[in-house]
Amino acid sequence: MHKSILLAFALLFSTSVIAQKADYYFEQGNKSLNEQNNRDAIEYYLQAIDLDNTNWTYYYNCGMAYYYLSDYKKSLNCFDIAYNLAPNNMEILSNRGNMKDAVGDYQGALDDFEKVLDKQGASWELYNSIGIVYDNLKDYENALKYFTLSIKEKTDQSAAYDNRAMVHRKMGNTEACCQDLKLAIKYTEYGQRAQIHFNQYCN
Repeated sequence: MHKSILLAFALLFSTSVIAQKADYYFEQGNKSLNEQNNRDAIEYYLQAIDLDNTNWTYYYNCGMAYYYLSDYKKSLNCFDIAYNLAPNNMEILSNRGNMKDAVGDYQGALDDFEKVLDKQGASWELYNSIGIVYDNLKDYENALKYFTLSIKEKTDQSAAYDNRAMVHRKMGNTEACCQDLKLAIKYTEYGQRAQIHFNQYCN
């Protein structure tokens, strides 16, 4: 009995040390990610995963680091594992939808977004993401529909106005395109994408 107690304590202590080391690597990965040192962040996250492959946050953050490097296939793989570990987490599912869109799995992206919509409800970001998928599918009517829904959810955001403007342009409606670009410029918080589009298509 005494040996069993000692053995159980030793195993518990060993597990605790491994968990602490994994958390250390995770924290270092987060620090690197915040500093935009994405390759370093990935190395730290992978070390954390080597020690503990049951923590969804390790995979999720690693997926974000891959995303920032535009390595969408590895990012998607990380989100797949994270979602399998935490299937009720809609943030993982939403980001996985974005990665599926990035690698051309448009139906898979729509399936993920529909699940998020059913469980979490509407948001301007979600409708905007769905609109982007339909735009990629060249289904411009549905793209307009979802960009418009995105704008109704949040009227002072730039992204959906800019995206809807580009769909109007593809459909030959220059006037509507330029009207949306003016609003996109009005509400933009950063970057010059809408202004570049306006200069290109409306001047």
